Amino acid sequence: ACRDLGVLLPIEVWQRIIAAFDARHPTFRAWQAEWLNRTIRQGYAILPLIGQSRLFAGGRSAGETAMNEIANFPIQTQAANTLIDGAWNARLDFQRAGLKADIGLYIYDACYVECLAEEEETVRAILNHRLVDVDYWHRLEALTGNTCPIEIEIKTIRRTT
Repeated sequence: ACRDLGVLLPIEVWQRIIAAFDARHPTFRAWQAEWLNRTIRQGYAILPLIGQSRLFAGGRSAGETAMNEIANFPIQTQAANTLIDGAWNARLDFQRAGLKADIGLYIYDACYVECLAEEEETVRAILNHRLVDVDYWHRLEALTGNTCPIEIEIKTIRRTT
């Protein structure tokens, strides 16, 4: 937070924030602790549903050094997979609707849409549907027995030609 936002808070404040999160989300924290321990023990992680994997070689000390990466891998990767599935269907909808809109850039769990100004309302409606109601995400929810709503932020780049 200090580097990104210029906010410097005492460690006690961060400890209270983390404790409040842990109290509110005990199931997530239990899953995350098991995920970290298993990945460090095995030296690799395999995600459910489509089997993506990542190697975290080097034994316990290397795994402990990479804890943030290990903890982030399933979350960021599932978000990216969800985006890819939803965006693919959005692109198909753009084509079916005869739009010139295109998703020109994907960065992990973000995509950027380029469209004509007169297409923006239709593009937003398609994105609001396709990036929230995503088959991949529904399958992941069914697999885990949990549900989690998807929230999106839409940024549109307008072009004139």
